[in-house]
Amino acid sequence: MLSSVKLIAIDHLHPTQLYLSQRKLDAVRTWLTPSLLGLEPVPVRAFLDSSEWYLTDGHTRTFAAWQAGVTQIPCVYDECDLVACELGQILYKKDIEWCERFHLRHISTLADRIVPEEDYRTLWQGRCEKMYNLEAALLQGKIDRAAVERMKAECQEEGLFVYGISEDYTIVYCENASGELFNRPW
Repeated sequence: MLSSVKLIAIDHLHPTQLYLSQRKLDAVRTWLTPSLLGLEPVPVRAFLDSSEWYLTDGHTRTFAAWQAGVTQIPCVYDECDLVACELGQILYKKDIEWCERFHLRHISTLADRIVPEEDYRTLWQGRCEKMYNLEAALLQGKIDRAAVERMKAECQEEGLFVYGISEDYTIVYCENASGELFNRPW
C-alpha cells in the first residue's frame, strides 16, 4: 500500500474505465505541462488480490500525461469509502473485467475510446449507473441472485454479457463482444 504520494511508471497503471471524455481531455491539455506542475496525484488501488495498480480516478490526467511523453505520474493509494467498501470493491472488479474483455490494459489503449461528452455520459457514466443498480440490488437482496445468474447464462448463450439493470429492475442491459449495446426485458 502507498502511504504517501509516490511516482509510479504510467506503464504500471491499469485503467478501470472504458472511455474518455473529449471535453475533459481538452480541458486537461490546457494546463498540463511535462513537469506535471499543479497535477494532483491520481488515486490508485490494488484489486483482485494483485500487486498491480489500477487507476480509480484520474484516467484523463494520466492519458494526457502519457500523450505528453511523461513516463511517471504522482499517485496516492485510494482509501475513499466509495472505493474501499464492499460495493466499491465489487464495482471496480467489474470495471477491471470490462477493461480486460476489451483489451484495455494500459492507458494508451484508451486512445481510440475518446468520445464526445454526450456519448461519454451515455457510454460510460450511464453504464456505471446501470451496473451500480444491478450490483447494489444483489448486495442488498432486492433481486434474486439465482435469477440474475440464469439471465446471465441465457445472455451468454446468445453471445451477450450482462452489465446492468434499470432502476426498477425491469430491463437488463447487455453487450456483445464488439461492445454493441442491447437491452431486454427482465
